[in-house]
Formats: sequence, C-alpha cells, structure tokens
Amino acid sequence: MAARAEPDPERVEERDGAILGATLAASRLRGGFGRPVGLRGAAPGKPVMLTTTTTFLGVAPIAFAQSLQAQFLVPMAAALAFGALVATVIQMVLAPALAKLQVSAAMRRRKKKARGAEASSHDPATSGTSG
Repeated sequence: MAARAEPDPERVEERDGAILGATLAASRLRGGFGRPVGLRGAAPGKPVMLTTTTTFLGVAPIAFAQSLQAQFLVPMAAALAFGALVATVIQMVLAPALAKLQVSAAMRRRKKKARGAEASSHDPATSGTSG
C-alpha cells in the first residue's frame, strides 16, 4: 500500500489560484466582474475558503502550542497558517480587483483609439478634400 502524500501548501494555493483564474476568465466572457470573487459569494469562493480554513485549523494547535516539545514546530506552523490566510486574501480580493483594473484600462484604451479613428475620418483636413 502506497504512503499517502501530505497536502503541500504551495499546491493548495496554486489550485486555489487556478480556480479563481477560471472564474475571472468566465466572468470576463460574460462582460463584467462586479464585486471581487471573495465578496460576492460565488461558487469558486467556497472551495478556496474551505481549503484555507481546514489548512489553518489543521496547523493551529501546533502554531499555538505551549509545550516545550512543540516549540521547534511553532514557527513553521505559524508561518503556514498565517501564510495561507494572507495568500487567500490576496487571491480572493486583490487579484480580482487588479484584473478588473486591467480590463477597464484596456477597454478605455480601445474606446479612446476608436474615437480617435472616428474623429480623423470626419476631419476635412485629413480626408484630402479641400474647400
């Protein structure tokens, strides 16, 4: 029987990032973002929050342990627990907000370029006709 692999925190965050990336892509295709994924109660937010919660609660007893034997593991457990919380906040709020800003800037550039092309096509000085 093969040994069961322990979950790697980096892989957990990668998986969460992939879920949110797919959500952002689908949201972009539908035509908008709205509120950040973590605040709108969307379906992808649930597995990300469950993964983070179980990771944090799983290492919390070690992170907050007071016994002398556990003191060697406390820094590692604290870094893992709070790192998962910070990474989740970044993925659920900051990453969608930055993606929304990027899409908004691209749309503004596209509209500005279209208005510039439209204005130059109606300008008599550039159309080649002289009055």
